Amino acid sequence: MNTFQQLIKEICKEEEIKFQLLSKDWVIMLEKQGKTRFISGYKFDLNPHGFGYILDDKYATYEVLSTKNIPIVTHHILFSPQNVEDYATSSNQIEKVYELFEKYNQNIVVKPNEGTCGKNVYHITTKEDIEPCLKNYFHLIFPLAFVLTIKLKWNIA
Repeated sequence: MNTFQQLIKEICKEEEIKFQLLSKDWVIMLEKQGKTRFISGYKFDLNPHGFGYILDDKYATYEVLSTKNIPIVTHHILFSPQNVEDYATSSNQIEKVYELFEKYNQNIVVKPNEGTCGKNVYHITTKEDIEPCLKNYFHLIFPLAFVLTIKLKWNIA
């Protein structure tokens, strides 16, 4: 049982909700007073369908939260240069990545726009690492998008 599931289980115990893991622990079934609800991965069935899509999209989540003035690490959406759709034209140039790399003091993180588990996440601190990273993304996930986030240094006093 992972940390997320453990937290849900503890809340269920406090709220007297029956907790059961199904589907190789990917689905959590919650039952109370004759009602059943599910959590699938990190999606709650109480969220409207459209909101679930926003939660799956890292950049969309960033924009929604930042629009509401909720603190979040800055994200930039990037598309493959082969993606010439109208929505991608201002964010599909490799030069944009180099500009952002310099803007954020040569310290960026590149990751898929969708998904969990930390797969295909790259921390880039040298200019020479940008091109191989991007080629990997264009090969693996074209035409999907990926996001670039700034790497923050946390100062705890």
